[in-house]
Amino acid sequence: MSDLNIIKLHDRIKETSNSTGTGTVVLEGAVEGFAPFSDYVGQSGLTYYTITDSVNWEVGSGRFLDSGRNVGTFSTSQLIRFPLKSSNSNGLVNFSAGVKEVFVTHPSHAAIYSVAGLGSEYATPAKSGLAFWSSDNSLNADNDIVVDSTNTRIGINQSAPAYEIDLGGNVTKSHIRASGLIVNTSGIIFSGVNSLRQTEPFQRNQTNSTTGSNAIIFYSGSVDQILTLQKQSANNVWSGPTTGSAAYPTFRALTSSDIPSLSDTYAPRASGDEYRKNIIIVSGIAVNSSGYLRQDISATSGTFRADVVTASGSARASSFTPLNNVTATTYPTQYNYSGSAIATENVVISSSGWLTLPIFTSSSHLPPAISGHRGSVAICKFGTDEYTLVFCAPSGSTYTWFKPANASAGYIPV
Repeated sequence: MSDLNIIKLHDRIKETSNSTGTGTVVLEGAVEGFAPFSDYVGQSGLTYYTITDSVNWEVGSGRFLDSGRNVGTFSTSQLIRFPLKSSNSNGLVNFSAGVKEVFVTHPSHAAIYSVAGLGSEYATPAKSGLAFWSSDNSLNADNDIVVDSTNTRIGINQSAPAYEIDLGGNVTKSHIRASGLIVNTSGIIFSGVNSLRQTEPFQRNQTNSTTGSNAIIFYSGSVDQILTLQKQSANNVWSGPTTGSAAYPTFRALTSSDIPSLSDTYAPRASGDEYRKNIIIVSGIAVNSSGYLRQDISATSGTFRADVVTASGSARASSFTPLNNVTATTYPTQYNYSGSAIATENVVISSSGWLTLPIFTSSSHLPPAISGHRGSVAICKFGTDEYTLVFCAPSGSTYTWFKPANASAGYIPV
């Protein structure tokens, strides 16, 4: 601060003046036994003054202009008036003609008193302690609040502050309350075993690339920390690895190994050796536990026979005696399939979906009519180019091949 703005007081300074009105007072010399303003108040310096004509008075702060200095703006010593209190309602007094006394004073409002020792509530000031006003004119001290001017620090209940503002004492009460707090790059340090300097108003939630959570979850990063989900490609699922040991899940396409076997759900099974041999009868259709028609069964409900499914999935009539080792020369007309004389196992349902039956060129070529052929159907030739359907059915206690007769006779034995 410039010396020009510091109030300067000194003892026994008084001069006279005949100035009138409310303007600047011209100082006319020291009263006997006193010193002039110029001896102690420098050019343009500030001081407290009193002006009185024995009736009116004015107390204030004034700026002194010294005529003895080479400033070239005035020829007399003067005092510019700034009243604090006066007989004119604390404003500038409009002085009339006559002699006035102008002297340096110390206004009561500017008087400062140390009240230490007046009671237990008044502390004796200690070095670096903080002084505060306990009244308009008295200063008290709090030695629990110290100022470290060397390091520019303030300690509250900390005799040797380590930070610019260092709070100590009761940890449950050493708090700072503010309507707002601006945190710059120094941030906030959270003390403890793992000290952390936080430079943001909150510690952000984070996802993790090691476990793959960043592929699913996304945080907005704003103060509200909105949790959202990441977009994913079509037909992807969140799953673990398809093979091998355990690993973190990822988004990937489904594979066949992801789908468990549901055989226990849609194909009830028996146990032990019967599981491999026995069948399940569903609405008269014989199937095994795999869901395929099973071999080596007896007739079930008279609806369908086993031994009719080959590995290719086509239905077979192997209940007819196959002639795998018989040549076409030996039995040139026993079987006729697709126009060729071959030894075949007589396809019943072809891959085209047509029902295809074995053709016998003579009734003598029909297999034996036994229970094993019950329900079998074939085409048999009788006479010259006369073909008809025949089937094996019970006839009394035995089985017989039947052929159609006429409308009235129905079917007759072959």
